[in-house]
Amino acid sequence: LIENLADIPCDFIQADIMDCNPSCFDEKQLVIHAAAIPACNSSHFFPVADAQDNYLVGLKVLENIIAANVQKVILISSASVYGNADFPWTESSIPLPRDPYGHHKLMLEQMFQMYAKIHGFKLMIIRPQHLFGKFQRPDLIYRNVVSKWIQYSISGHPLPVYGSVSLSRAFTPISLFSRAVCELIERD
Repeated sequence: LIENLADIPCDFIQADIMDCNPSCFDEKQLVIHAAAIPACNSSHFFPVADAQDNYLVGLKVLENIIAANVQKVILISSASVYGNADFPWTESSIPLPRDPYGHHKLMLEQMFQMYAKIHGFKLMIIRPQHLFGKFQRPDLIYRNVVSKWIQYSISGHPLPVYGSVSLSRAFTPISLFSRAVCELIERD
């Protein structure tokens, strides 16, 4: 990752977010908060750990953003906030999370929105769904179905289908998501 940022005028801070203080964010024009543990399914069994990794870590970032007077923030959230909302989801859909992960992501969005109003920083929120890309790991149990399908296809195995074949999902290539983030970076 760091090598990919070599030609971009940015600072990459490699640290435990919970150990960061406002000096990590001093003089930053933009903060993109993307740190999370995307584990919707396990959040049912470990809601406290999920809250720590997806909500409290985000609050720590928010606290430092405010203290350092950052003026522009991009928050990477999750389409999991929609949960049981009527499909197809749009930006005007009312979020109805169905698991602790979705609730924590929505609560974090709401906190960022509240503090953006109070402190006057510009906030943009992105809610990606089922990202996939070239270097995605196919070995994660509940995630990364596209890379698993590719692995099965290359090895000549049939694609496994769990549940009904009538189920449909939306997948987003990481290149499209990255382009959206870049456009938000350039937006005033």
